[in-house]
Amino acid sequence: NRYPEKIAVKDSEMSITFKELWNNAQKISSALVNLNIGLNNPIGVYIPKGCKMIESFAGINMSGNFYVPLDTKSPAPRVESIISTLESKVIITDRAHSEVLRTFCNAEIFVIEDIVDSNINIENAFEQLDKQIDTDPVYSIFTSGSTGTPKGVVIPHRGVIDYIDWANDTFKFDSDAVIGNQAPFYFDNSTLDIYLMYSTGATLNIIPESCFAFP
Repeated sequence: NRYPEKIAVKDSEMSITFKELWNNAQKISSALVNLNIGLNNPIGVYIPKGCKMIESFAGINMSGNFYVPLDTKSPAPRVESIISTLESKVIITDRAHSEVLRTFCNAEIFVIEDIVDSNINIENAFEQLDKQIDTDPVYSIFTSGSTGTPKGVVIPHRGVIDYIDWANDTFKFDSDAVIGNQAPFYFDNSTLDIYLMYSTGATLNIIPESCFAFP
């Protein structure tokens, strides 16, 4: 509400304002609520790191469910194993990866471009949100699988809120900040970048991975 026209997230291909993020998240939330899958379900997000992934995360949380980042560069058997463990009722992907995903995923697949480009009714976008409490999950990430099988670690809303309150008190971020994101979204440290953007109105600049491979 304070910074509707300000850039919220920018990647190498596109950028979105806070208003656009808000509106698109409502569409994603409504699409999920319309499935009648209930609360606190894991929703996989099989999209490369960027604006579309942030929109998916926001819409999933708005719907009363929690997101699970899936690495599009990981081998298909690893991603398939994670999806199987999740028993997720729906996976969100983009057009570029939808056909590949369908080769090893039996869950319902939502294509984010189809949702945000639609005229879906968003009246029920917040229908489930007031049923959640602070110990409900906000996201889950899977370990590297160094012991043989990747394991999901679930993080509650309260954990993120306390962490970001601490970060703001310690580092004094404000809306003029530009947060350069390097950490993959399937890695816990990205929580700092994403939720500082939300809590301060700062811009989240997702630095292309090529800049780290060839600095």
